[in-house]
Amino acid sequence: MRKIITTVTVIIFALAAAIAVILIENNSRTPMERYLHATGAGVNAASNTNGVSDGIKGTGGASPVILNNTHTVECEFLNYEIIDDADIASQTKYKGEFFEEGILPDSDYAVEYTDFQAMMNDHPEVEAFISSNGKEGMTEAEYYEFLDKHYDEYTTVIHPESKYLFFRCRITNLTDEETFEYLSSIKVFAMCGNELLDIAETGFYYDGPMSAEDGYIPVLSLKPGESVECVTGCRLTDEYIDFSKDISYYVGFEPVGLDNYSQLNPALDKGIVAVSALQEDLTE
Repeated sequence: MRKIITTVTVIIFALAAAIAVILIENNSRTPMERYLHATGAGVNAASNTNGVSDGIKGTGGASPVILNNTHTVECEFLNYEIIDDADIASQTKYKGEFFEEGILPDSDYAVEYTDFQAMMNDHPEVEAFISSNGKEGMTEAEYYEFLDKHYDEYTTVIHPESKYLFFRCRITNLTDEETFEYLSSIKVFAMCGNELLDIAETGFYYDGPMSAEDGYIPVLSLKPGESVECVTGCRLTDEYIDFSKDISYYVGFEPVGLDNYSQLNPALDKGIVAVSALQEDLTE
């Protein structure tokens, strides 16, 4: 349906132009570089030239145990489970109240997606306008007129294929002081061969005690020596992952010592473990 330009739609189109520039710039980065840009993370790699943290403890065949980067908190992974999006709404093990939005995810949830890259490929003047922040290719008025005519042509509603990863953990404060741990500091890394495809923060699902909540990020408060058993989890989508391929998953605390996450090899980092090495939860 053709849109009528009003003051509101003019603002929306202006935002669309800005978002397009961000998306194009973001897509030129590797998944890890996108994450660094979004979080403002990054430290001097000279402190850890191999990108490997000394964060795993010998388990003697027991569940893998890793330490956070300050060695103040340990996390023992007791088991894991992967659920496809087609089954997430019908399962009863993971309660809706503990998901980020307080309800079970919709198996058929859809998002609106505008393919600005295709738009620019088809219309060089639009690419020039967006790439130059409105200085070349066309005038601002011409750009708004173009969007009014063609925005719907490049916008679709899609259902992104998703997988949900859940981890039962035992998290322990190793210090003699109260400490706080963001569940989002535990990351899941998706790889295909040697290629890092995407990362996700756990905390999308969390059923343990919580001292505070920073936006949607659960924060766990631990008394000296206290251990808490909980389930935390994340969602991965097909935006960057082709699930038809052989995907390997790794989980662990966000590593330090990297100013470019493309240096990271989860298979070698001592603070990260392969999900396949964990015990799978087969209970109903």
